[in-house]
Amino acid sequence: MSRYLSSLCLFIALLMVSGCGGDSGTATVKVKGVVMAGGKAVEGAVITFYSKTGGEAASGRTDAEGKFQLTTRKPNDGAVPGDYVVTVAKSGAEATVMSYDPTKSGGMSPEYIASMKNAAKPPKEAKGALPAKYASIKDSGLIRTVTASGPNDFDFDLN
Repeated sequence: MSRYLSSLCLFIALLMVSGCGGDSGTATVKVKGVVMAGGKAVEGAVITFYSKTGGEAASGRTDAEGKFQLTTRKPNDGAVPGDYVVTVAKSGAEATVMSYDPTKSGGMSPEYIASMKNAAKPPKEAKGALPAKYASIKDSGLIRTVTASGPNDFDFDLN
């Protein structure tokens, strides 16, 4: 009985240390901002911060005032501190907010996986869309650093 109890305690301790799955354990910080183009707020654009070190990406969608908040694991939780290449896409139905889902392969939703495969390919421009270069990791030219101490307020004026 004592050996069983010791084994059970060890198992529980290991589960606690491992975190039982879920998020990666790296804390996120709030990230927000505004997207403008030609002096006007851009509504319905998907903004994505891609980690330059291969870490988790974060994304959000702009509202009617062009404002956004980033999501990495939970709605509006922000991003992990670090350096990011930023894309902004507004090209129609293919613009989807990526999400972290721990029940999927490696915690990545199908939308996230598909967007990573196509991230270097600029989408076709539609009427009212932003220039395709802003939707490309390779061509956007948008680089930002998220800091643990903040503030992490990022405004983008896409001309």
